[in-house]
Amino acid sequence: MKAPLEDIKHYMKENHKTLVLVDGDHLILRGPERELSLAVGALQKVEGRSQHPRRGITISSSDTRSEVIVDARHMDILKKLKSREMEVLQQKYGVMMDEEGKDKNVRVTFRASSGAPDLCAHACHSFSSLLQSTIMNLQRKTIYGNLENGERLEQFRTELMKAGLDVVLEQSNGSVTLIASPVLLDFAEEKLQEFFKINDVRGAVTPRRDAEEAMDTTGPPETKARAEQEKCPICLDQMTNKKVLKCKHEFCADCLQKCQDMKPVCPVCGVPYGVVIGNQPDGTMKVTTSTQILRGHPGCGTINIHYDIPGGIQQKNHPNPGKPFHGTHRTAYLPDNREGREVLNLLRKAFDQKLIFTVGESRTTGAKDTVTWNDIHHKTSLQGGAAGFGFPDPDYLKRVRDELKAKGVE
Repeated sequence: MKAPLEDIKHYMKENHKTLVLVDGDHLILRGPERELSLAVGALQKVEGRSQHPRRGITISSSDTRSEVIVDARHMDILKKLKSREMEVLQQKYGVMMDEEGKDKNVRVTFRASSGAPDLCAHACHSFSSLLQSTIMNLQRKTIYGNLENGERLEQFRTELMKAGLDVVLEQSNGSVTLIASPVLLDFAEEKLQEFFKINDVRGAVTPRRDAEEAMDTTGPPETKARAEQEKCPICLDQMTNKKVLKCKHEFCADCLQKCQDMKPVCPVCGVPYGVVIGNQPDGTMKVTTSTQILRGHPGCGTINIHYDIPGGIQQKNHPNPGKPFHGTHRTAYLPDNREGREVLNLLRKAFDQKLIFTVGESRTTGAKDTVTWNDIHHKTSLQGGAAGFGFPDPDYLKRVRDELKAKGVE
């Protein structure tokens, strides 16, 4: 090879799953068979060049969304609070964001900029996460006082922006409603009090004091407190058709459905709800036991889990619908004790929900269109410790429980 050896090694490390060895005047490549043929072809192109060729990539967005329906009110608040983050998001993914509709709902659509790869689905997912994390964390507080001066209010708004404080101000008939996260809300109220020299603005709503204050006939304090608790954390309005999740958080049924379209987790605490179904191809899960003792688990035998996922044709929820995929046969191990059997039952539940495997690119071999693990780690060796996917590994059972819980299996 004419190219410097270090350049070749760097190129192989960055672009191919191969190990580069030197034996005299021979260059030896080791790796998956498919990668070796690609690597040899690439090296022939590298020969005699001063720069390394780049391996072309294809990014598929099949069966992924590049648009989302957003409540118009939420969209307005998001643009006021997170305009900088939205600009960064468009630059990061090389997309343009279009909005359609202004009454009740806004359709937000992402399209790739000229010459950029199509990362619209990724941009849409990041936008949905930004929207959900922003809106779910907002509170509002209405302040009454001498606030009719629109010019002064605009000066106050400018001061907040210069300080980098994400607070929305809405003026109405001598009052100002602050919308922000709980921490910023108290700070913004204090600054508003100083700026307009208003006294007694500490309450959530401070009543206006006219020459003769009207009697409050809206109900006893406990009734108003209960009504305040009945507000939906999503739309910040009175609850309609209330839906209670297993984490005890409550929402309007329609609001929750919109969030469920983004991700089936509680918008407040992130706990999964309902039954999550994956895209694992059909297969079997069989269990046997043996008397072999696993290191780190004395006094018990071993549970052997045999997974068999035959090859087939990819469906619409797989990366390349209509194309064939390669199946797999995997064996995993658990200690045959109480905790091991509990984890086995959770794994069986996850298998029934099609969450154990998926179709994609193998992280170890680089093979594409093949059945791979789906982020629920298994012990595929009887020994070797954590680094060798085996035992002993004292934290494994706890880790796999956490991974299962993250997918709603517990």
